[in-house]
Amino acid sequence: MRSEILFGTLKAKRILKVLHHFSHLSNIERLSKNTDLICDIENAVADLMSLLKEDKLHFDALEVAVI
Repeated sequence: MRSEILFGTLKAKRILKVLHHFSHLSNIERLSKNTDLICDIENAVADLMSLLKEDKLHFDALEVAVI
């Protein structure tokens, strides 16, 4: 998996589990079933942003695309 190459196995699994779960949030009930994931959103996003910033070329391109 590409994310494992980029982030390492443990970080990739942790970050992707949180982001994948909430990217498919189709109802409020699903939110209440995984409170452990809710608690990790801030850390997962911070880790992802930190890792993206390490790759300046990738981060700059992403920033241009978003802004």
